[in-house]
Amino acid sequence: MAFVFHGVGGVSGRTRQRRVCQRRVGVVRHVEEGPEDYIALGIAVCYKERVRGELEEVVVVEPLSSATLENISSMDVPTSYKKIMGIKLGEVPEQVNDLPGSFIDGDRAVWGENFQERANAAARTFLRRPEAKLLDLGEISTKIQFSTERKRILDSTWEPNFDDNVKQDISIDVYNREADDLANS
Repeated sequence: MAFVFHGVGGVSGRTRQRRVCQRRVGVVRHVEEGPEDYIALGIAVCYKERVRGELEEVVVVEPLSSATLENISSMDVPTSYKKIMGIKLGEVPEQVNDLPGSFIDGDRAVWGENFQERANAAARTFLRRPEAKLLDLGEISTKIQFSTERKRILDSTWEPNFDDNVKQDISIDVYNREADDLANS
């Protein structure tokens, strides 16, 4: 069975079919996401690196999995999400600006990377854990610990250097650092 999703992630009219097998006590059942399935959307404050060290703020709308929603809602964990909202998969509009104004709240938001694929995957997590639907459809919550103290940087690359290595006790030093330290003294 295939579903036609209109407007999810800016790609309208594409036919998507997804099947996930769940094994419980020897029974295999197939779960397919459809336009009536629940997802949670989050509006996150992220950053993109413009010039080395200079960051530009970007507001991103992303689907949340059931585990992510449970963690940021109940564990008081600092997160880059400002707001979260419950919505049906098929009701996600084609344009970000068509989301409720109280959710977007004037932010110049963009869809997250691979939005449609991630939205379908998020819907399947709520099919497996329906008790994780902590928000009613259309409900918007700000009862989360929003923080940009630890900045979430998009498309960043990490280049490790020698100082990133874990320092080992000298008795198990395989890099012969003791000899290097003595030579540099």
